[in-house]
Amino acid sequence: MANWITDQVVPGFSYEWPQTPASTSDERWVREIAKAYRVRQKYRGITSVGRW
Repeated sequence: MANWITDQVVPGFSYEWPQTPASTSDERWVREIAKAYRVRQKYRGITSVGRW
């Protein structure tokens, strides 16, 4: 996600912004994406991911 946000090429990653589900606010959707990113980084052994 971080590479996508900074316009770096990410093989196999869609460059379209994930659409917010109709029942979810934009803010909650962005927070859920950030949370999922942090969890994946944690399991990859990266610990310097910021928190909200």
